[in-house]
Amino acid sequence: MPALLIGLCLAFPGASEADAEERLPGSGLTARDALDRSDLVVVARVADKGRGGSLSGMGEHFSGVSIEVIDRLKGEAAKELTLELKVQSRPGGRSKRAPEEGREYLVFLRRPNVKQVWTTKVMHPTEESLRLVRGLMKEGPLPGSGLEVREAAEYARVVAVGRVIEVAGGGAGEPGRLPYHARVRVARYLKGKAIGDPFVYLTAGSAPNGESESVPEVGQDYLLFLSQRPGEEMGAIKIVRPTEAMLRRAKEWLAR
Repeated sequence: MPALLIGLCLAFPGASEADAEERLPGSGLTARDALDRSDLVVVARVADKGRGGSLSGMGEHFSGVSIEVIDRLKGEAAKELTLELKVQSRPGGRSKRAPEEGREYLVFLRRPNVKQVWTTKVMHPTEESLRLVRGLMKEGPLPGSGLEVREAAEYARVVAVGRVIEVAGGGAGEPGRLPYHARVRVARYLKGKAIGDPFVYLTAGSAPNGESESVPEVGQDYLLFLSQRPGEEMGAIKIVRPTEAMLRRAKEWLAR
């Protein structure tokens, strides 16, 4: 079976998700966001790191990078994949690290068309990271999955951790999106403040990878990014689970 040609283009929003990830490609994305953007998730070994070249001071370009798929967590893939790897950097910023030859990685991939596959994130395949990804796959994406945490933190007027105590559906929404209202009992605010237990408008549609977004469950805790225009009700622009990594990531962006 011929190897697929994979383009890997890395963007660096500012800080890595965790020091343990050694600033690997896509470290600015949480595992949840990477999963929502990916059609394929694999554990793979780098068989050949390929040939490297300079990107005019903006990083390095590697061609002919070969990886061997060891395990598939999501989607289908050939046993061997060949990729183009671009490791970009910012002047004065923390440089990213290309995957090393002979090592195994947890890789998130997406297909923009039938011929190409792009990488959204690379992690070390530790027991913790594998357990995290498998758990996220069971839970499914939440509303606002197409928006990154850094974007949600910038746009939101209120950011809070709270428990959903009521969910009501119904009414007309945008095409392909189901409207809901959720009442939230806030435990703590990270940005701004609301009066009482806010009644939040939200819509559930499709994640970037085509999966249907899930409606928040009553009795569960969430990290909510909320917006509100004068004279309008409060709306959720992104909802995520309040893991330690997610809270740390949100606080980093809110502190900027």
